Amino acid sequence: GFSETRPQAFIDAGVVEPLVALLRGENGYNDTDGKIRAASAIERLTYRNASRGDAFVQSGACDTLVALLSDDSDSMQYRAAKALLGISSSTAQNREAVIRADPIRPLVGLLRDGATMEIKTEAAAVLAQLLYRNSQAVEQAVDAGAIPLISSLLLDAIGAKTQSRALLVLSHIANVPSSTYRNAIMDNNAVVEHLVALLDSDDDNTTKSAARTLSSLTYQDYGRIDGVVSAGAVQALVSLFKKSDVSGGVLSHACVTLANIAESTASSHLAIMMEAGAATVLEPIARDDNTAKSKDARYILECLAVHSNNEGGEDGGSSGITPPQWPS
Repeated sequence: GFSETRPQAFIDAGVVEPLVALLRGENGYNDTDGKIRAASAIERLTYRNASRGDAFVQSGACDTLVALLSDDSDSMQYRAAKALLGISSSTAQNREAVIRADPIRPLVGLLRDGATMEIKTEAAAVLAQLLYRNSQAVEQAVDAGAIPLISSLLLDAIGAKTQSRALLVLSHIANVPSSTYRNAIMDNNAVVEHLVALLDSDDDNTTKSAARTLSSLTYQDYGRIDGVVSAGAVQALVSLFKKSDVSGGVLSHACVTLANIAESTASSHLAIMMEAGAATVLEPIARDDNTAKSKDARYILECLAVHSNNEGGEDGGSSGITPPQWPS
């Protein structure tokens, strides 16, 4: 077993510098197999451990590992990515240290055709770590071509792990308040349909990521809202409130998405909400408390009530609700 005491014993024995030297091919040991073993050890030693992650950051391992992402060996690329995941997962400061080593472009490069699914999965995992609440990292990834590549990975994913990691990356990109990024995601209708399908996932984290991504995509844009509604999102979102095993986090993102759709004031969108039974499932939430979720529920119910009193209106605000003045 790889108990917590054993890796710390290796660190205490001074293994950091020799491992980094082996990564760099120093001391006469410029051997790919040795570098692979060193990267594997670094990943196991650093994963979610602040002090051990710090030790490898301070030794300069990040720059070397980023360079090895472009190695000719698939195994080396895979192990370098996993080692960077280990370091970046240890602390927010170490995540920033990894970003300073400029890994974004080579990581996006590993998502391209030719890389194995295992390498793509690990590259997506590192990107999911690095792009979290970091708009500059997201910008670098998008500039490197991440949106179509991560979209393809999401659609082509064979296993749940690959799918969840690709979904996290897409969610982080969509979360940046950029119409350009969000429109680029929406350009692939299959991606939007897949996000809606994932709302019915058996995995709560997957459902939450899908709902969060849809809430970002539907923020203050008629065209994107229409695309999400056309993909069947309203019915899928309302269905979440009828399940007994859905977390509060999922329902919060579902409420935000439905509120974004209701805010469009489009009569056709509100009619779909009525037909899906949104009022019935949201009434108990609206009465619950003064949380953001209950406020969203009350807002949706108000929109539905006005629409019901003015049924027969056309899109563009004639539902009886004053249309919002969204930025163009």
